[in-house]
Amino acid sequence: MYSILIVSDDTSVTNLFKKSLNGDYVIHYAKTPDDALEILFNKDVDITFIDSLLHNEGATRLLEKFRQVNIDPTIVLIIPESQPAMSGDALRIGTYELLEKPLTNDAIEHASKRALEKQSLKKELGFMQSHIKNLQPAKQGLGMSEPAMNRQPNAGEINLKYKEVFQKFSKVLARVQDLGKLADLTVEAMSEIFGVGKVVFTLVYKKEGVSRPYRYLGLDESVAKKICFNNNHGIMLWLTKNHQILTKDVIEKKVACNTLSIREAIDIQREINLLQAHLCIPVLAYGSLSSVITLGNKITGKVFFDEDIELLSMLAGI
Repeated sequence: MYSILIVSDDTSVTNLFKKSLNGDYVIHYAKTPDDALEILFNKDVDITFIDSLLHNEGATRLLEKFRQVNIDPTIVLIIPESQPAMSGDALRIGTYELLEKPLTNDAIEHASKRALEKQSLKKELGFMQSHIKNLQPAKQGLGMSEPAMNRQPNAGEINLKYKEVFQKFSKVLARVQDLGKLADLTVEAMSEIFGVGKVVFTLVYKKEGVSRPYRYLGLDESVAKKICFNNNHGIMLWLTKNHQILTKDVIEKKVACNTLSIREAIDIQREINLLQAHLCIPVLAYGSLSSVITLGNKITGKVFFDEDIELLSMLAGI
């Protein structure tokens, strides 16, 4: 049975949770940040609901404390309907789900199920990532890993295992609608798998009609913050239509075949240069473009092999 922690000093909130979830979950209650931490340190808790209106800014202090003590619970923040500005801050701090007051039984049940699904997916990605790391023994004296597919001997056997693990990793990603929450794992895994110094995870914001770097490695923060792509232009439009890994060679071939205008090619290449990318990989969730992962050049200076493209195609769902 799943376990839930409710952190609130409002009896109407705790009573409603008790009525909505009692019998389906083991429920723990805490009225203060200290009580909540004690439970989290001593109990197995799957989801933590935190009332943003805890006395003395208790919710903010508790979320900051999670960072300090390096624990990463799956959090659902309960917020007043009258404070929408709090949503962005909560998501940046690490909240997985927002639950607006006034609360209802259905809303609580749905939020619980969504949070559990996200927690499960996060665990699966972490598990896949550990397998990826295990396939990459450290290079002697360099303190870094080399992609397993490029190592000798037994490269064929290693590559087969590598493909199996990466296939599972890709299937997990394909089930995730909110990839932004799992971007950290994805960026780290891509860097380790392909031995690149630059990885950018660009998230598609469909409602706003733009895409922005959400997590990145090797890209200067000041540069990343200035990048904002129109979803109906350049890279994003091309990937939305083609669902294909994009490289400079692909652009040149499309221009040569007259399926891409020179003006369009220039715009796409300009955006690729902004990301300092060599490859642009579309990530599809339920058939729709949800994010783009771009990889820079390999640290070793080697080119991307056919095996690399094959693995990346799995990720793209091609």
